[in-house]
Amino acid sequence: MASWRIWKKLRRFGGPSWAPTPPLTSVHLSAIAHEQFDEASSGYRNSRLLQVFTFAVSALSIFVPSSWAYPLALAVLITQGSSWVARWYAMGQQDIGELLRRRGLLIDAIGPSRLGVDVADLLERVPVRVVRRAAVSVNDGYYASNSPTGLVRLRDHLHENAFWNKHLYSLAARRLTTILCLLVALAGAVTLFALPLAPRDEALIFARILVTVMTFGAILTQFNEILAWRSAAQAIERLEHRFYIVEGLDEDSLHKNGMADILTFFAEYTAATSRIPPFPRRVYRLHRDRLNDLWAHKNASGSSTASIAVV
Repeated sequence: MASWRIWKKLRRFGGPSWAPTPPLTSVHLSAIAHEQFDEASSGYRNSRLLQVFTFAVSALSIFVPSSWAYPLALAVLITQGSSWVARWYAMGQQDIGELLRRRGLLIDAIGPSRLGVDVADLLERVPVRVVRRAAVSVNDGYYASNSPTGLVRLRDHLHENAFWNKHLYSLAARRLTTILCLLVALAGAVTLFALPLAPRDEALIFARILVTVMTFGAILTQFNEILAWRSAAQAIERLEHRFYIVEGLDEDSLHKNGMADILTFFAEYTAATSRIPPFPRRVYRLHRDRLNDLWAHKNASGSSTASIAVV
């Protein structure tokens, strides 16, 4: 009954051209989840672009006469406020994507759940455009593990996701650090150059303070994002180093001696990636082939997983 309810919602969203018949499969949930992450990434990207505009307007405000100071200060306030709104929207979309991705992973690894109604409620919060984009991105070979349903397959999924996200979070942090350092250096250079030329009107003091506070807020937001990515990458790396505990165990051994370890890994991985801004899709596209090769090399000794771009 729950599966039928989900199917009806998806038919209403995406139309009859792709909506699966019940039960809803894990690959459909994963496709929707990753399109949802793309939606969140767009929100974060818009937020960053608005903060770059805040930097630009802040630098421009140094050169302008008093008649332009207040309008530019207002522009900085509006752009930075819009940036926070875009980030807030992106966080909400990301939360839905995270829940759907975890449900899809668990359904694929362990089997169908009785929480179908809950999944349907999550899907009802997904924008129509996201579900329609997922229609063309469904990949039946999305999950790389060749193991049958069970704890071994769940272990494979967790290990692969840990490998990919550890690298991608680290690469995203490195990329944003470079961009932020360049922007701060540019803003500092412009400020030092412009101070001798800046108007001395005392009426500009309030506007200057407002611009400075908004600029500091933009820098702090980006800095916190870098710290979040680095922290997640380090936490996942520590977790990945402990996979040797269950690596190589068969299904019976995992049920007898590794159940607690698998559940602990899943809980710690969920905690490490919860509410972390999704890495830019450009980072994934630029490094996908190299990481695929690294993952294939990592499993060349006969692991139960194959090389495939799974994030």
